[in-house]
Amino acid sequence: MKAFFTVHPGEFLVGDYITQHLKFDVWVPAKDTGVDLLLTPRGKSNRAIKLQVKFSRSYDDDAAKFKDFVATGWYTLDREKIGKSEAVYWVFVIADFRKKAQFLIVPVAELMKRIRGRGHKWNLYLTVCGKKIKAKCFDTRDLSDEERVELFADGPVSLERDYTSFLNKWTLLD
Repeated sequence: MKAFFTVHPGEFLVGDYITQHLKFDVWVPAKDTGVDLLLTPRGKSNRAIKLQVKFSRSYDDDAAKFKDFVATGWYTLDREKIGKSEAVYWVFVIADFRKKAQFLIVPVAELMKRIRGRGHKWNLYLTVCGKKIKAKCFDTRDLSDEERVELFADGPVSLERDYTSFLNKWTLLD
């Protein structure tokens, strides 16, 4: 028997986190339309929030290079798919099995701003470092080891590389 649909690990982690910590019910669409999860506020099913979920395991080979390393993930994004997405937020999940998953909740409009001038396919390398309250997240694609270390040591950073304001910011869904 062929499976009707499957839920990938990122969708499971996002859905599990939301049902445990936020006041939303989580729904899985039966057809793939570019929306992975639907959220409705508990007791109010008239307004749905659409999420697209992208998953990456953590590539811990960077752990020795950064102080307070947490996780780093790699995503290949398609400009056309993002532009046509019905999702309001894209959630990037970095699975760190030693600690916990890291989530970046990025509004699709913000994601579109950040990919201007890039090619059709875009590789996004998200690296998280720091303690819980002072954690930072940056796109570290195409940076040398020295530039990456400087970035996390409060060096200068361009706005399009800085994803810190989206790191575990579930309040964006309110």
